[in-house]
Amino acid sequence: MQQKQNWKPLNTKGILRSVGQVLAKGNMQHLTKDAYHHITLHMGFIAHYDINGFRDVYRNVAEFARRLLTSEMSNDPGYNERGADHYMRDSFFDKSYGQPYCQSVTDCNVGIVRLAKAHLGRLTREADENQRQAEIAELNRLATRHGLTVTPAVKRKAG
Repeated sequence: MQQKQNWKPLNTKGILRSVGQVLAKGNMQHLTKDAYHHITLHMGFIAHYDINGFRDVYRNVAEFARRLLTSEMSNDPGYNERGADHYMRDSFFDKSYGQPYCQSVTDCNVGIVRLAKAHLGRLTREADENQRQAEIAELNRLATRHGLTVTPAVKRKAG
């Protein structure tokens, strides 16, 4: 067990690398245990039993990126950004864990929020397109099943 005021700082670079890979590649398998533990302990997420359950819940990486901004407890997109430095603002944490640990938590939170903001737009567009393609495939499957043909609508020019 770590002693009061002497907690070892988090591996900030490793945690941010992991989250960055998840968001860049759109694949939760890049989430490391260190990143999972940080997110569930310091960013308002529940554990979902273990890392595998967590990955399963957030297989939609766009939703994961959105929740990195809001947490699972809020729908406010500024929630985690406003709370990112909580460990540095509250003297209890500094006294209990030590300044280096508290700074590493803050650095991870700030970095993860920045990464989520940077990737959210692209991830949302990709998720929307994937949903559209899945719906079109289902539409075509049902049309074929019932002997029908699907024809895309022709867009008409205004005017």
